[in-house]
Amino acid sequence: EYDYILRIAAKDLADYERIHKEWLSAMPHVTKINSSFALREIVDRTAVGLRPEMA
Repeated sequence: EYDYILRIAAKDLADYERIHKEWLSAMPHVTKINSSFALREIVDRTAVGLRPEMA
């Protein structure tokens, strides 16, 4: 059961780990986080641009 589902755009797994530690885990009342990753490209489309402060 989920309260929220987020789609996180990260440069690589190290970037996701940073986001997980610095942002997601630091949120008040967050007690559990589940993550899923695509192991290969599923859809071929243009990349999602990241805001400079999030890159």
